[in-house]
Amino acid sequence: MALELTGIYPAIVTPYHADGIFHAEVFEKLIHRLYEAGIDGLYVLGQTGEGMQQSLKQRKLVLEAAVKCSPSGKLIIVHVGAATTMDAVRLTKHAEICGAHAISSLPPIGSYSYAEIRAYYETLAESTKLPVLLYHHPETCPAITPERALDLCSIPNVLGFKFTDFNLFLLSLIRARGKIVLNGRDEQLAAGLLLGANGGIGTFYNIFPRLFVDIFRFAREGEWSTAAELQLLINPVMKKIFDAGLLPATREILKRQGFPVGDALLPRAPISKSALSTLEQAMRELPVDLEQYLIRA
Repeated sequence: MALELTGIYPAIVTPYHADGIFHAEVFEKLIHRLYEAGIDGLYVLGQTGEGMQQSLKQRKLVLEAAVKCSPSGKLIIVHVGAATTMDAVRLTKHAEICGAHAISSLPPIGSYSYAEIRAYYETLAESTKLPVLLYHHPETCPAITPERALDLCSIPNVLGFKFTDFNLFLLSLIRARGKIVLNGRDEQLAAGLLLGANGGIGTFYNIFPRLFVDIFRFAREGEWSTAAELQLLINPVMKKIFDAGLLPATREILKRQGFPVGDALLPRAPISKSALSTLEQAMRELPVDLEQYLIRA
């Protein structure tokens, strides 16, 4: 658990062919451009990467490609959450073999008790030598209250949290326990860093990677006003992308920037005509200062 997870980790999109099969060539191209922007590693197969919508076989292929394309010194965190504990452990064993640096997992999706959720994480943590990054997302799993999140910190081999919550007080309390916290709310990265976050994992890092790298850098240098200025510059644009539907809109932007990532997997619908109109307007009205940060193939 000596791993020091700090910096900026895009929750990378998984590209597909029209039939939903992993498109390795586009994935490699996107990874290359993200690393050129100065990111510190990748968060693979989370909610943005649609890990839980893919077969175990395909998930393994995606992780292997991410590891292969990552330069020395960059870190790979892989989301191994699955429908069953056994499948999550299988993915964890594969992560060890192929060279990932840490695993992460949402709580089990469904009507599980807290005791069952805690047992799931205990089993996962016991099954591996890789450090475990829990995934705190109250919208997905409201059973994990702040008190329970703090309780989960006591599980051996838990390094910390991917923290997708607006509760910055809780973030600070988790940090006070000595745990790593990677901010998962892109719209409050600067604020999360101010309260002690070690870095961030985010969907918007696919689109504006260098902007979030700069926010992290300015925060680390104590240039908080500059970090805040960048955050306030990007937030209205993020709001419009949220309004258009985060995952379909993110894919649409990447397509238009030269990365044919395909549509999200069904049952998630492609971007609607009205949402597409909203998105096109947002991109036409993109502030000049943001143009330099937009990823390009």
